[in-house]
Amino acid sequence: MNSLNYSEILINLQSLKEVLLAILMRNACWMKEIGLFKRNAYQSRLLKIWRTGNLQNISTSQSACSKGKKRKDRKLLYAMI
Repeated sequence: MNSLNYSEILINLQSLKEVLLAILMRNACWMKEIGLFKRNAYQSRLLKIWRTGNLQNISTSQSACSKGKKRKDRKLLYAMI
């Protein structure tokens, strides 16, 4: 069995991250086109989640509906992955 060194593993993980991000962004663009999301707010939230790895603060909105919005975002993110 061949062993990979640390740098090869990091390169492979970075490639995987780029592929998954492309899939997420494609799905976000498709959802925007059919009118499920306005502007690029959803894409921005996905990028924020991806970069920070923080699923707790998906939405930055402090409105009364933000708790429901966070749950919806989390479900959609998990569904796309």
